[in-house]
Amino acid sequence: MILTCCAADGRPVKIAMKNAVELPDDTWVEVTGSYVDSTVADGVNGEKIPFLDVESMVEVSQPERPYE
Repeated sequence: MILTCCAADGRPVKIAMKNAVELPDDTWVEVTGSYVDSTVADGVNGEKIPFLDVESMVEVSQPERPYE
């Protein structure tokens, strides 16, 4: 999520993850990886979605205040 001022103006940011395992919705993860010079078009709004080549991914607990 990108927050410009506060949680009320938050908007999602998508990142495609290469070499990632599929996870259930609403799973929180910590990811380490490298930027890949490639994009894919978002099927919803046509925006470009960048790629991250995943080197490691660890499931983490949802933060107490996830959007602040």
